[in-house]
Amino acid sequence: MIRATALSAFLCASPALANETVLIFSGPSGSLDLGLTDMVDAKATRLAGPADVTITLTEQAGQKLADFTAANVGKEIKVIVCGTVIFAPRIMEPIKGDAFTVAGLTADQGLALHDILIGQSSCNE
Repeated sequence: MIRATALSAFLCASPALANETVLIFSGPSGSLDLGLTDMVDAKATRLAGPADVTITLTEQAGQKLADFTAANVGKEIKVIVCGTVIFAPRIMEPIKGDAFTVAGLTADQGLALHDILIGQSSCNE
């Protein structure tokens, strides 16, 4: 498991990246843009098969995600990282709380997403 334990220290050292939008949820009822300052933690689990990335948001960003997903229940949304749709799930129920998991990625996709979310790489690289 890879864990972003120094995210806040990194953001203090790299304020330009802190304002960069890295994760976009887009659906029929609008969109939600999240930057690094909306994220508290990111963990990537590398398995022999699919990889998962668990993202923990700030309380405020978690509420925005809950509102966005509540408005899109039963609808397909797109999850976009650095301009690329990484998956397009149908929202079955609102995502409540401050954490969610992006599942079913390849190991390379999981590691790349993790590195972007903790600021080790940017959308411009």
